[in-house]
Amino acid sequence: MSSFLTQSYDEQIQSLTHFAKDALRHWGLSDSTLQFVAYTNNAVFRVNTANGDFALRVHRPNHKSLALIETERLWVDALSENPSLHVPRSYLDIYHGELSGIENVVYGTLNHWLAGHPRDLDALTPADLRLIGQYIAHFHNSAAAFIPPVGFSRPRLDWDGLFGAGGAYDPQAGMRFFQPEHLILIDHATAVIRQTMRALDQTNGTFGLIHGDLISKNILFDGEKIAFLDFEDSAYGYYLYDLTPIIWLGRNSPQAPAIGAHLWEGYQAIRPQPTGHHDHLDVFVMARHIASCRWVAGNADHPHLRRRVADIIATRMIELNTYLERITKQPS
Repeated sequence: MSSFLTQSYDEQIQSLTHFAKDALRHWGLSDSTLQFVAYTNNAVFRVNTANGDFALRVHRPNHKSLALIETERLWVDALSENPSLHVPRSYLDIYHGELSGIENVVYGTLNHWLAGHPRDLDALTPADLRLIGQYIAHFHNSAAAFIPPVGFSRPRLDWDGLFGAGGAYDPQAGMRFFQPEHLILIDHATAVIRQTMRALDQTNGTFGLIHGDLISKNILFDGEKIAFLDFEDSAYGYYLYDLTPIIWLGRNSPQAPAIGAHLWEGYQAIRPQPTGHHDHLDVFVMARHIASCRWVAGNADHPHLRRRVADIIATRMIELNTYLERITKQPS
């Protein structure tokens, strides 16, 4: 194990800050102001320069390949050409650097800073949720019109990509956190998900480029405008999946049914869906739930998760059983 992965949270922030300063020197921005913003998966800093503000992302070591970082930037830059979409357009080149305690090269990128602030899930009004649904629909319409260049490649968030070995959410060594009874439950749930995906098929209307991680912190409000952040998990997937992160985050809220209803209402207003597609949402929320469990297990070295992974997985398996019972209408 690399020494970086054994460091405390504060020690890792210190190492990541040193990396960010090296990246600024590479870009000729040594005189800019660097401010730490967040560190969950990647580390994000705000950079204030004479030419404006930028978001510096230090990409999680040994996680995304250079090719995936390049195609993420290419696609988001293409989306930024649509004046109705507000996304983080890239700036300057990709920095290839060294991070203390990591043997392999680590990447740093700059994006234009977007105005606005995220809102806590509990603070989202019905009007906010409908607006988010509408914006997701506009985003999907633009994504469906995107013509990828030769060589363009993104992961797939189909059944194999979500749950298979080598997929985007493959926890690899983190599989040790799943007990045998967990794996049996997941097998039952993913069989239901597979059936739904097969019923939808991968047509132009159901499957295409999606954001992949539209949680509330990746959605900025700026007056009546909305912006989407963090396209690292963008992939080819089912459009319905992009509606599930917010619904999943609100799963334990008393307003859970209303959250999904308002989001769907907004989405439907712009991108009408065939009869019956709304009934698939619960299945895709369950898919998001399992993917989240696999992400936690695969990110077990993060200092905020190290001692909690087993407990998180155990709790979420209880929730998964509840999802499955409700969807299949069968007793456990």
